[in-house]
Amino acid sequence: PRGTGLGLWVVKRIAESVGGSVLLQNTEQGGARVTIELPRLSLADLEGRTVLVVEDEPALRRVLCRELESFGALTRQASGGDEALALLETGGVDLLVTDVNMPCGGGGDLVRRSRRDLPTVMISGVSGAETEYADLQRPGLAFLLKPFEPEDLGLALSYVQWEVGHATGRRRRE
Repeated sequence: PRGTGLGLWVVKRIAESVGGSVLLQNTEQGGARVTIELPRLSLADLEGRTVLVVEDEPALRRVLCRELESFGALTRQASGGDEALALLETGGVDLLVTDVNMPCGGGGDLVRRSRRDLPTVMISGVSGAETEYADLQRPGLAFLLKPFEPEDLGLALSYVQWEVGHATGRRRRE
């Protein structure tokens, strides 16, 4: 039986929501060719960007910073939300990585109190944290479940940075 085309419409909407496109062409043999183009995210999008890493566990904070620096990012560190807010007030932070659960000011409170246009990745060892913090949902905010690969963090940061630029019409500075 013939479809309604609703599935293709959904695919088109998803592609467009992330800055992509869908092209539909008839073929000579009958049928159709569908081409989906999506923006390419790259770890190079972190080159020269300053990332504030907020993690209460010093060893993990150092590992996160080392990995981000290997992608060309500059890093600043904080052990909790209050310290992070003080660093954010001084300016010069392009991206934020914060643990969700910390004894000295949790990541949720930090995100609520920081700039809404600050690209942010919240990391958690608890599955479903994004549901608990549903009130924080906005362009430029993503959740990443521990454990993760360094590339996952880099791509998540590239994505939230792109998403904020796309939502506000701003593009990455060169």
